[in-house]
Amino acid sequence: MNTIKSLKFIVGKVLDVVFGPTVYEDEPNKLNDAIKQTYKQGKLLILHVYDGDTPKFTSIELPESDFLIFNTKLTQSVFSFLLNYKVSSIPFCGCFYCPSDNPSDCKCIRQIPREEEIALVFQSFFAYKDFLLDRRYRENNREIINEQDQQYQEEYQNQLDFEEEEYAEEEDIQYLDNFTKEEVEARFSSLPEEPSENDPDAITVKCNINGKAKVRRFLITDSAAFLYDFVAIDTFPEIPLIRYGFPSIQLEDYDKTFADLHFSKKEMVYVEI
Repeated sequence: MNTIKSLKFIVGKVLDVVFGPTVYEDEPNKLNDAIKQTYKQGKLLILHVYDGDTPKFTSIELPESDFLIFNTKLTQSVFSFLLNYKVSSIPFCGCFYCPSDNPSDCKCIRQIPREEEIALVFQSFFAYKDFLLDRRYRENNREIINEQDQQYQEEYQNQLDFEEEEYAEEEDIQYLDNFTKEEVEARFSSLPEEPSENDPDAITVKCNINGKAKVRRFLITDSAAFLYDFVAIDTFPEIPLIRYGFPSIQLEDYDKTFADLHFSKKEMVYVEI
């Protein structure tokens, strides 16, 4: 008797500082969801089933960290669930331990015949406390591990992207640095014929090379490598750095077309050494 009074005192103190737990109200088809949530969160399930003439428990208040409450009318699905627990009458209120998200695995660890006996479920909580806390610990650790793994994967992918970009830049520089005078001249001589100024796909690029102007037309679909070949002959043996647009952008990807780089119909570029 003293134990029950002590438990009621504890419940009263707890309820002074916490809100009630999650409640599924009048949603019989959500019983499975309630069981899944109870299992996942490492709590105990308070199931209260009533008929149309029976008042619901109005003051089932327990700590949210430990309990989930499910209030529902008696339906066929709820009736089928209760058959496993030899429930003889409605209204029914019971405390369930859910070791998995399968309803058939639920264990009714205490029936609560009267609302005022709700404090007794604390005994059930204490009896299963180690199991519940262990589940919460494992779930929390699993979430932390998943977050850390995701963070590691993102950082690893960022590092790969960075290294790939650096490698591509080094490869471009090495590629350009390996040109001989003869190769630079040959590439300049092999430039495609200038398109007509009336060609709708033609663009005019004016190059400022150390204060000297040089102009040529290209097709908007041409590779930017043609522009490099056009100015490299004037800067050899130095590698030209080509800047265009406003604000100024350094041309680095010579595999792209002028269209990819958003060159305008008339474009001014600055060539630095």
